[in-house]
Amino acid sequence: MSPNGDILTNYHVIDGAEYITITAQDGQNFSALVKDFDVARDIALLKVNTYYVAPYLGISREFPKTGERIISIGNPKGFQGTVSDGIVSAYRQDGNNNLWMQFTAPVSPGSSGGALFNLHGEVVGMTTMNYVEGQNLNFAVPCKVMSDFLASAIYKPARALQQRTKTPHPNEHTLDEIPDVKFVRKDDKYEMYLAIESINYNSQTHIASFTTFWLPSEKAKIEMRKDPHFVIQPSEELGVCMLLYNVNFKNNTYVHLRTVNFCTNGNVARDYVKPSNEIIWRKAKKGSRIASLMQAVKKQLQIR
Repeated sequence: MSPNGDILTNYHVIDGAEYITITAQDGQNFSALVKDFDVARDIALLKVNTYYVAPYLGISREFPKTGERIISIGNPKGFQGTVSDGIVSAYRQDGNNNLWMQFTAPVSPGSSGGALFNLHGEVVGMTTMNYVEGQNLNFAVPCKVMSDFLASAIYKPARALQQRTKTPHPNEHTLDEIPDVKFVRKDDKYEMYLAIESINYNSQTHIASFTTFWLPSEKAKIEMRKDPHFVIQPSEELGVCMLLYNVNFKNNTYVHLRTVNFCTNGNVARDYVKPSNEIIWRKAKKGSRIASLMQAVKKQLQIR
């Protein structure tokens, strides 16, 4: 929405996310920060934190009229750059007096955050939701609402995404909620988080089991793609890794039991459970990732 890398999307698209990746049309990926959001109107403004020259869109100053033709562009069901057309059906207000534009262009989950254009190439709305019980009952944030939000949001400083539980969205497919997570460490390959609710500890044996989530950098993703055990389609992007550990705090040893690697679209790229002959307790090296995780678990359990 500006030459400075400001990107407008729906709030529910980023709600509950651990990180945000922006994919340009040429396939380049960039991490993004959050400038501002409005939950009630389902709007969020993002900022690409890597310089990238790209054309930006202008918002129409006038509401399209009922019956006026509009064009939708989005990624329904992951089919990128899908174009469809329809008309503006009506303008509706919800119980909180928020204004929505109803339209008929076919959309599906994945279209959220996509632009609606008039025939002059101006943005007249942003696809937000559809009612699955009806046919072509689709709704968008109207252009005036977008402009009012941008007027103040665009000048706010960009900040990292704060961890929070996803709010269910009633009219789109939602992901299962994951346990609360706590940031542990970031290095040249991964950001690591500890799943607080997954920790189990036996004070008699001094053994704890826990789940962690690792967010790979581009460096780590390149290495993972070389692994023949990964099943990744050309259009898929690697996302979060989930790892299961057992640790023994009495002798500072650990065993890595299972790794599940996900793509950003939710598909599983690899699910590896170690066979019994590979279950070997190893000493945690000082400064290693597992040492950082063990220290975080100790702190959470208040073990000295």
